[in-house]
Amino acid sequence: MLAAESVNADHPGHQRFVDRYRFVRTDMSGQIAAEQEAGTLSAAIEPERLAVLLIAVMDGLQLQHLLEPDAVDMVRPLADLLALLAPGTRAELGIGRGE
Repeated sequence: MLAAESVNADHPGHQRFVDRYRFVRTDMSGQIAAEQEAGTLSAAIEPERLAVLLIAVMDGLQLQHLLEPDAVDMVRPLADLLALLAPGTRAELGIGRGE
């Protein structure tokens, strides 16, 4: 709730959430780049963009799980997404990107 409320620049937690997301994006981008260089993660999506996508997925999964914990598994959908990002998968081949 605080994260959603903090989008208002006047909210007391606004800067904290801006800083938090900036830190998480930067840290995750570095980890993604390392995995891409090691060949364990597809390089089809730039690290910075993939970090934004993964954070959005996790935030959405967390919210859905909090609303319906018995109906929404947080782990399996993330594992499925990461499996799609493995080298040689649809993302690597450009399927679904209009190519």
